[in-house]
Amino acid sequence: MDNTINLRRRGYYLRPDDYEFFNKKKILGPHELFNNPFGDAQDYLRKKIDNDFGTQPLPKSASPSHPSFFGLPNEPKGSWELVSVNSGVSAMHAILLPKVDKVLMYDATIWKKSEIRLPAGHCRLLNKTTGEKDCFCHSVLFDIATTAITPLQLHTDTWCSSGGLSIDGNLVGTGGFQGGAKTVRYLETCKGCNWREFPIALADRTRHKRNYLMVDSSWLVVATLSAMCTFHEKDAPMPSPTSFDFLKKTSDKDENNLYPFVHLSTDGNLFIFANDRAVLLNPKSNKVVREFPALPGGHRNYPATGMSVLLPIKLHSKNNRVIPAEVLVCGGSGHRDAYTQASKDIFYTALEDCGRIRIRDKKPAWKREVMPSPRVMGDMMILPTGDVLLLSGAQIGCSGWGFAREANLGPAIYHPKAKLGSRFRELTASTIPRMYHSSSVVLPDGKILVAGSNTNNGYVYNAMFPTELRVEKFLPPYTWIHQ
Repeated sequence: MDNTINLRRRGYYLRPDDYEFFNKKKILGPHELFNNPFGDAQDYLRKKIDNDFGTQPLPKSASPSHPSFFGLPNEPKGSWELVSVNSGVSAMHAILLPKVDKVLMYDATIWKKSEIRLPAGHCRLLNKTTGEKDCFCHSVLFDIATTAITPLQLHTDTWCSSGGLSIDGNLVGTGGFQGGAKTVRYLETCKGCNWREFPIALADRTRHKRNYLMVDSSWLVVATLSAMCTFHEKDAPMPSPTSFDFLKKTSDKDENNLYPFVHLSTDGNLFIFANDRAVLLNPKSNKVVREFPALPGGHRNYPATGMSVLLPIKLHSKNNRVIPAEVLVCGGSGHRDAYTQASKDIFYTALEDCGRIRIRDKKPAWKREVMPSPRVMGDMMILPTGDVLLLSGAQIGCSGWGFAREANLGPAIYHPKAKLGSRFRELTASTIPRMYHSSSVVLPDGKILVAGSNTNNGYVYNAMFPTELRVEKFLPPYTWIHQ
């Protein structure tokens, strides 16, 4: 066999045109395409796109009150510190394990490469016939106090998987790619514990989905395109998925309803948002009990990847029968075909707006407002102060392998209690682009750990957006005030 072809199949770039070979062979499936990783990150500046309308005009009430948005000129805007230059694996996934004060980071296994090897004698067997092995590590525990990393061994591919913490603080993960698509994974926090993987536990192959821990400790998996299932950790076998027509209705040519946003409402139902609309689902009957109006402006889920949080819940002693709940959705793409066009080197400006809705109101309606900058593929999280932090991602393009440009380096803070039009404030920018497959985690001390970013096929360091192993911490303004 031609050695070049053999190495390409192993997932390493040898020439700038290798991405064309991968697209031709469709090694990641029909929907997953690669752009030229060695292209020009400024190419979008030289192309005029007539229909790049970005964010459509909003009402005057939603416009920013002044260019600096919110806060005093001399008010602290936070700072960044580089805490590690090598996390071992590029953190496609990251989650805090609060019982041990460590961050679990893990990547896809398909590339058979990382920057840390498994302990001697530990390899995963890839081919029984040829004896091919992968001795690289694809999962680590990152000690947030010392930055030490502990290698963990994954046998199944976690690319496009999902997961979360159980009520006892352990990781439960589902799905993935190829042999990992039906896998359920468990990682306990005991000393010396490693991944436990059950490759055929799920009844159907799942990618691009969400996991949600329910009130009764069961897990809801909202899977790709049209199905979902609920299971308990000790279920054997796992229940078969049930049809979810809402996901069929929200799909389009570019499948902009993948990785739907899922939030637990204060009435025990689930708020599920996909593409540009949402429903309230009764998780016991699997029936849609409410449909919400569409959010104007564009598309908010992968590959037009926006962000969403359930805002902090207020308990009112006078009327606890109806506890208000508000959902915030930000960013995405105004173009239904952003992914298709990005594959042709046409990159649309990301959305610059947010929508906020009170999901327990009798007549819920979206209220839109403007962010400081366009953002797609970003992260959004609740801070200890009750404010919301937005960071990472890009200002041009969409999610995908080389399908975005102009990294959004500047975080923004959102103050839910401020007046509409004055809720955002820009914070100190990082110097490290965090594009596709980056992650961030709120730490116990209120700092934000930021890691990952890999829009390449494998670990590639001479690309326009190199595979990122550096780990930063962002110190929000309240940490400065405390100091």
